[in-house]
Formats: sequence, C-alpha cells, structure tokens
Amino acid sequence: MENEQPTSEQITDESTDGSRRKFLKKGALATGTVALGVSGSNTAGAQQVQQDVLTYFDDYQPGQTVQVVEQLPANITVTLLQLPNGNTVPEIGQPDDYNGYVVRPATGQGNRSWGATYLFTRASITTGNRFQFGTTANVFSSQLSLISTSFSRQGGGGSS
Repeated sequence: MENEQPTSEQITDESTDGSRRKFLKKGALATGTVALGVSGSNTAGAQQVQQDVLTYFDDYQPGQTVQVVEQLPANITVTLLQLPNGNTVPEIGQPDDYNGYVVRPATGQGNRSWGATYLFTRASITTGNRFQFGTTANVFSSQLSLISTSFSRQGGGGSS
C-alpha cells in the first residue's frame, strides 16, 4: 500500500467539513438552549405575567402591590410622556407607542400617602388586576422623573 499525500483540495474539503460539523454542533446546542429558555419562560409566564413598566420616582415603592384602575386615553398618555413644551425625550421617541394606566395601592398595602398614580407600558394590562412592582428600578428618564421596573401579576379578577 502506498503512502499517498493528500492534495490541498482534500485538506481544504476536510477542514471545511470539520468546521461545518463544529458549526452545526454549536447551532444545535444554541437551538436547544433557546428552546429550553423559551419553554421555561412560557411555563413561568403561565404562572405569573411579568413585564417592564414606567412609573414616577415619587410613587414607586419597591415590592408594593397595586391595582390597575383604568386605562388612560391615548392623548393623555402622550401628553404625560412629553416635556411641558410638547417635545419628546430621547428615551421615548414615540409616546404613542405606550399605554397609560391609573393604579392605586391595593387595599392594606404599604403606608404610602398617594391615592393613585400612573404607569406606562408598551403592553396591554387588564383593569381590575393586581400587580406587584419589582424590588429594583432604574432611572428611565430624569427629565420626566420616570423609573423603569418590573411589574408582575398577582392574581385577582379583572375586566377589560
């Protein structure tokens, strides 16, 4: 049997095949991880709906449970998400992308003196439901005095 040296074409084909296999393995692993993440988040989503919302600095109390009272009309939401001169802030280029809601502390929750406040989200929230503010928040817009925090449904009935 002769010792044949592989041609440069064969070497290139073999290394390409090896790269393809490596790429496919990584792709399959990534797909499996994404599928697991999606399936895990769907399970969690079925148990508890969580989303990010914006609310005012002064009205945010970490972990407080609030009840969604009413959805604001679109024109009021837009006005509240603009500067007094009508200009938008860089963080909110399209205020009409947001839905505004009136919320108030759920009965017996916290010692805050406010009766109601507003929150804003790009998602839809069913009125009458109770939600809990996250325990951490980030400044979203200092010009509008808004923070961003998580907001998770706590159960309870509601109407649209």
